[in-house]
Amino acid sequence: MQYLLMHGILILVLCFNFITMNNQEQYFLVEKYDPKGQHATVKLSNREQAQISYHLGFTDPIKQEEPIEFDFAKPYPRKAIMADYHYYRFIVFSNRVKAILEKMNISGINYIDAEITDKKGEVYDEYSILHIRKRIACFCKEKSVWTPPAFDPNVVMSIDGMCLDMDKLEEIPLKDRLVFGLAEKSYYTLFHESVVDAIASINPTGLRFVSVGAWHSNIGWELNT
Repeated sequence: MQYLLMHGILILVLCFNFITMNNQEQYFLVEKYDPKGQHATVKLSNREQAQISYHLGFTDPIKQEEPIEFDFAKPYPRKAIMADYHYYRFIVFSNRVKAILEKMNISGINYIDAEITDKKGEVYDEYSILHIRKRIACFCKEKSVWTPPAFDPNVVMSIDGMCLDMDKLEEIPLKDRLVFGLAEKSYYTLFHESVVDAIASINPTGLRFVSVGAWHSNIGWELNT
């Protein structure tokens, strides 16, 4: 029964994507891409720094004097390869990607230094957490596939298929909407196609950008199996 339900939801999402994708190609979401299982998943190594997860959910500036420390999380790859994107609850980019973003002078984002320690104790300090300080309310509930919590039918609890209100977005100057968090569900970060093209120019590893029109909640599984 549960399988049939999930299968039905996936069909609905795919149909939704086919209908809406033509006007949803300007924005992309970043997904982990590691079909061979070579890139390490990371976790926070310092409990005192764990509060960073909480603060990243808000738009206030974060003052952090020391780099945020990460360790490899289990299961360990046999021979881990460091990538330009490592999956966690927020975006951890290499400083190669950061340099591209800084060159574009994108408003509404800050960078927090991070370092990753592998299971042998070697430290990789060329990483940054992306703190998304800009939120834009542009989630089209009527054309998206989403679920509210029981206590409030207007709150977005989870998203299976996404559609953006392009009319709302086009009222905002492009320079102010290159990268932003979805106000209705800030977990989701949207990248404009010009930013995606700039990042793609360095052939980044460990990630794929998926257009809003093609994205659905199972896309991460599809990319990595």
